Amino acid sequence: MQNVAPDEAPQAGGQSVLNNWWRALRGVRREERGDALMGFLFILPALALYITFSAYPLVRGVAIAFSDYRYLIPDHQPFNGLSNFVEMANDRVFWEAFGRSVYYTLIYTPLNIGLGLLIAVLIARVVNPWESSAYRVISYLPVVLPIAVALLLWKQLLHPQFGYLNFFLREFIGIQNPPAWLADPAWVIPTMAVAAAWKNVGQNILLFLVGLYNINSELYEAASIDGANGWNQFRHITIPLLRPVFTLVLVLALGDLRWGYAAAINLTMGIISMIMAIMVFKWLRSGRTE
Repeated sequence: MQNVAPDEAPQAGGQSVLNNWWRALRGVRREERGDALMGFLFILPALALYITFSAYPLVRGVAIAFSDYRYLIPDHQPFNGLSNFVEMANDRVFWEAFGRSVYYTLIYTPLNIGLGLLIAVLIARVVNPWESSAYRVISYLPVVLPIAVALLLWKQLLHPQFGYLNFFLREFIGIQNPPAWLADPAWVIPTMAVAAAWKNVGQNILLFLVGLYNINSELYEAASIDGANGWNQFRHITIPLLRPVFTLVLVLALGDLRWGYAAAINLTMGIISMIMAIMVFKWLRSGRTE
């Protein structure tokens, strides 16, 4: 019988513990790798859609910006550096479209956010839960309407001769020559902004309502006891606590500016409401802006 040296027993025990720990670690890592692979398989369809419809068009657009691209000759795209940007900067139509786009943004963004906040505050004051739910559903209906349907409604509403708005202005307000909302250059951009804000304001209403419902009512009660009126409560309690919601709504509103292209095309065919998106589209189709 062979005796084991006293100093070898702890060493053998230490190696056994180390081996068991290493096997357990490898098992955990193998399990984590399996979970990671399964998670990747789940997100693969969404990733493929993102690459196909977002990432690739973005990279492709950057490449086209620095090439002599021809719509009718897609294989002819030699690199031309900054020539496209120089030509664009010297184009009168570009600066006119840029000015209209800025004008549209300055009207649409405050209107979309302000109208959403106002309606959300009014709905939040409704005590009856059934009425509150009905108002929320009604306010969100324009969002789910297809763009073509929504703009068709606005075209019917704003028709210069047979539109409901001008009929109301003539018959009830006494304005015999109301504006041609979609034909007058002075009114077409504000009209587009109002139509787009009506279409998208529903999502802002819901976001503001979530923020309003999460504000502790005890803050308003304490402020009321201290003598604060409704405006002071709104200014010093509601607005500061809604700052995260304002940030999200602002980002979404800026993202919704793409809706101006649809509004310009469907309402005016882009003739007197040329914005940058329409200009770029026509430039790619014809190779020129004039």
